Amino acid sequence: MQQEQLSREQLLLEIERLRQELQDVTREKVDLEILLETTTEHSDTVECELQNKAELAVRESQKRLVQFLEAVPVGVFVVDAGGQPYYANQTAQQILGQGMNLATTDEQLPEIYQSYLAGTDQLYPSDRQPLIRALKGESATIDDQEIHQPGKIIPIEVWATPIFNERGEIVYAIAAFQDITQRKHAEAERIRFTEELEIARHTLEMRVQERTEELCHKHQQLESAHDYLKKLNTELVSQAQELQFALKSLRQTQAQLIQTEKMSSLGQMVAGVAHEINNPVNFIHGNIDHANNYIQDLLKLIQLYQQRYPNIDIEIQNLIEAIDLDFLITDLLKVFNSMKMGTDRIRQIVLSLRNFSRLDEAEMKPVDIHEGIDNTLLILNHRLKSGFDVIKKYEALPQVFCYPALLNQVFMNIITNAIDALLSA
Repeated sequence: MQQEQLSREQLLLEIERLRQELQDVTREKVDLEILLETTTEHSDTVECELQNKAELAVRESQKRLVQFLEAVPVGVFVVDAGGQPYYANQTAQQILGQGMNLATTDEQLPEIYQSYLAGTDQLYPSDRQPLIRALKGESATIDDQEIHQPGKIIPIEVWATPIFNERGEIVYAIAAFQDITQRKHAEAERIRFTEELEIARHTLEMRVQERTEELCHKHQQLESAHDYLKKLNTELVSQAQELQFALKSLRQTQAQLIQTEKMSSLGQMVAGVAHEINNPVNFIHGNIDHANNYIQDLLKLIQLYQQRYPNIDIEIQNLIEAIDLDFLITDLLKVFNSMKMGTDRIRQIVLSLRNFSRLDEAEMKPVDIHEGIDNTLLILNHRLKSGFDVIKKYEALPQVFCYPALLNQVFMNIITNAIDALLSA
């Protein structure tokens, strides 16, 4: 399989990043709409200004999301809760052979985009379509689907998942897919090669059998040379042991090289993911304090207005009671604190990912083992939530001279194996 074709694990990571970006945009939009609703009745000028800022923020978020979706090397197709096409990036349109058809329903997708069950002339069943399954609340992955374009057939692998709003309702379903033609060709080539190996093995067995019969025929002639052969056999055993030792060393060296290459690829991927997440998170984190200050100023304005004009209009009084202004003010501050805690948490995870990969630390160096263990536990925190209690009893240890990335991988393997053993017990 070609290196430029994404593995299933990389595809899942890309989709998780897309889903997180969509949810961040939705959350920003909802927060801005709440902010507009709380200030609507106080000043037309403030309303206009905030509305412009809100629309600008939403457009910037949508523009950033579209740029990100167009940059990913996989096809991305989004439908709304009613099954209507909502978005498709350029890669998706190239694979499907056409752009979005806004008049299409979810059940018409196989016919419109000529989606067939692999190896047949049967349209792909609607109830097995990943997007339809995602609209029902489940994540789905398939690799038995083909897109028929004029003059060619494109096998694809598809992964789909639902997108929820703040109330837990499904608002979109997103699917990512990629052309796996090279993978299918590689599988066919592997089958052909296996068949050739089987033929070669059978031929070799026949030749071995013939040779064995010749050796048995000459056995009587070699009886007189028994002592010589015994001595020769001893020498051969010694050489075999030497060769076995050399082969073992070669395999160990090969395994180390393979592990080093895997760690390098994993480190680059982790560092890339951390970098992509870090930029939008820093943008949000940096603006939370400003937004909080703006809200504080608006709340002060409201309090001053209530002090200077205690006899307010009955319609305004009714609205204040309807929206429970005192609770809204208190809860709004809690919301900003929760958002800040959330972004702090994401930044901490990103830092742990970057420390775990340690791409810039390929040489041996003194390392704090406690830091490596803490970073590994943070990365595996989602698995530790399944009823595990982690008890840390650290001793005062000196720094260890080692390869940081390899040591982190050792911690990752040990803790992962321990979790798997406890879950299967």
